[in-house]
Amino acid sequence: MRHILLVWCIVCLDAVEPLHRYNRRPNIIRRIELGLEKIWSHVGKKTCPEQYHLYLGDGGPFCYKIVTEFCKSWTSARELCLVEGADLMVFTEKNFLEFREMIKDLYNIHAFQCGPYAWVGATDAKTENVWMFVTGAKLVVNSVLWANGEPGLGSSGRNCGILDGDRLDFFMVDENCMWKAIPICQIFLG
Repeated sequence: MRHILLVWCIVCLDAVEPLHRYNRRPNIIRRIELGLEKIWSHVGKKTCPEQYHLYLGDGGPFCYKIVTEFCKSWTSARELCLVEGADLMVFTEKNFLEFREMIKDLYNIHAFQCGPYAWVGATDAKTENVWMFVTGAKLVVNSVLWANGEPGLGSSGRNCGILDGDRLDFFMVDENCMWKAIPICQIFLG
């Protein structure tokens, strides 16, 4: 099972930025393996690693962490989460509204390093206009997660999901994956 998860993480990362571009590919794979080993101690339990918070509501149980001190591209943000045995955050329509309010409150208290933007685990990098969560679940384009008019259909180069608090009150938009934002990491405890 652990090897399947490792291969899944690598395949998902490769969808956005092929791993052959990395000069340090073996190092990344080893760091992902170490992250997966960390998470095995929490799977099936309702405990979270240090610096993560437990969520028991809709779509839970899972642990989440909003990393406010780093500005990263989508791929680098995902790598940061994977190294910790997590992945970028995915939402249900119900828990999205809760998290959106929480992120807005957090931003009002403690401004994020790179402005009011946060990466989430959504991409259409494999097939343009077919939005998928990093879990493999299809993301409905007209769901409550998206800002009005989003995602921009056919907007090539804007293949990653980001919460935009600058213009759109932390609703999700499609953005260039090289944009800099903070990651929201998530660990499922199921």
